[in-house]
Amino acid sequence: MTRIFTRMPDADSVAPGNTATFRVPTNPRRLHYSYLKMSGGLTAALIDEIRVLSGQTIIQRMTGAQRNTINKFLGLTDSDTSNMLVIPFDRPGLKSRQMEELTALNVGVAGPNGEIINQLTIEVDIAAAAPGTVALKHRAEQSPAVEGGPGAVARLLPQTFINTEVGEKEFSQDNIGSGSRLSLNAAYFFTGNFNRLQVQRNQKDVFDRDTDDNELIQSDGVRVPQAGLFVYDRTERGYGADPLDLRGLEDFRYVADIAAAGDFKVFQEFIGTLPV
Repeated sequence: MTRIFTRMPDADSVAPGNTATFRVPTNPRRLHYSYLKMSGGLTAALIDEIRVLSGQTIIQRMTGAQRNTINKFLGLTDSDTSNMLVIPFDRPGLKSRQMEELTALNVGVAGPNGEIINQLTIEVDIAAAAPGTVALKHRAEQSPAVEGGPGAVARLLPQTFINTEVGEKEFSQDNIGSGSRLSLNAAYFFTGNFNRLQVQRNQKDVFDRDTDDNELIQSDGVRVPQAGLFVYDRTERGYGADPLDLRGLEDFRYVADIAAAGDFKVFQEFIGTLPV
């Protein structure tokens, strides 16, 4: 389908200490990428938080620096050199266009049960320490909508893993396998202290790698490993049809061998449905 690159409406208030709110038009479209064009001294490090909301449902939430680090892992341009902070809704770098576009946001189209994205906003919290000259514009890459409602939606939200130990530590996950958490596309661990990570489904390993092995394999695939970030990525070879199925599980957990104590953030990228 033909893609278009368009300017989006300006935000309400782009200023230090304020939340800039971009309202995305909800005429039927598929939204593949949003681009936040920064100027006037604004950088990703000066964005305290970005939130993408469908109605009142948060789809993505993270700092500007966290977004930029994940982007670099995905092979997208570093915002520190481009002044453009990308918010991907596609899954970048895959070998099949159909798989890459699986999670594009299908806006303004109702599904069989009435589910629809009829209000979409991007909220950007600008740090109080930012210069008074900051400016922020929104651009978007879109294509014609398809039938069926929002479809598969990727949600990327933070969770804090509490860790006061050195050595093996288990992090059990609840409330998965239905709704917005049908499958897991990736998990981004913001820590440089992992020696090894196991992912267990019903107490059986589906992943077991040391950090250096993980980075080598992902470098040989379609990813760019980043310092201080360990990623469990189901698409690391460029194939998108194999997210980790979470339906019907009795137990799902991460088992990490950790070199130093300290809490850290984790962003689990679940694929599922939006609430009606």
